[in-house]
Amino acid sequence: MDKNKENQKFFFYTPEIFYKDSNLLVKKIKDDIQKDKPFEIALGIARGGIVLAYYIATNLNISKFYTIRLKSYINMEQNTMEIIQEPPWEKMRDKKVLLIDDLVDNGITAKYLFNLLRIHEIKDFKFAVLVNKQKDPTLKPDYFVRTSDKWISFFWEQSYSEMRI
Repeated sequence: MDKNKENQKFFFYTPEIFYKDSNLLVKKIKDDIQKDKPFEIALGIARGGIVLAYYIATNLNISKFYTIRLKSYINMEQNTMEIIQEPPWEKMRDKKVLLIDDLVDNGITAKYLFNLLRIHEIKDFKFAVLVNKQKDPTLKPDYFVRTSDKWISFFWEQSYSEMRI
């Protein structure tokens, strides 16, 4: 297959684009929290959302940073959701939580996480991503920078370097 045609199916998130879009996302969140109380906890979704979550938490001065690690994709295919590592749910109750991931695709992971948050009685949360790819109008992230229908390949992923060569 023609490499240029294959690359048109992808959006390559270079470090420069990531930095620019991450700053835009931080600004959107800062503008929003000027009207409300700041976030007390950042919850990064591993693996894809960890780099972004750390960057946002640092720039918003959110000192409590937890992660949840889920697995649902294997080789660009969605599979059954599996929890690999959970955060300390009890420490998040009655706190304002910012849930952060790199992107929302078909919404399965987000819906699964929203359900977990409800189960653990975490009621005050918002959801931030760089890229909103999903089409479900009931699942719009609170904060996002881009929309896309392409496969997103971030600079820290193996597919990025393989496809960019």
